[in-house]
Amino acid sequence: MLNQLNQRNENIVVIGVNFDALSAAEIQVQAEKLGIEFPVLASEPLGRWGQPKPEVLPSTFIIGADGQWRKTLVGPQDSEDFLSALDL
Repeated sequence: MLNQLNQRNENIVVIGVNFDALSAAEIQVQAEKLGIEFPVLASEPLGRWGQPKPEVLPSTFIIGADGQWRKTLVGPQDSEDFLSALDL
């Protein structure tokens, strides 16, 4: 679903964040195994959006075009949840 969201709209960018302290090579292996086609950061961007490290995974940060945090979705989401959060 995130792959499709990333490919579907040029105004949306999906980026994963590694919270498991995996190496870049391990991240690549896991991404391939899980079919992840979007970039995955090797470590969290500490303090980038003024949000604490998620206590529940998966968590999704919605970031506006201006680079500012808008909202956090906690737990698994479906396409409608994402589109609603993005106001699409």
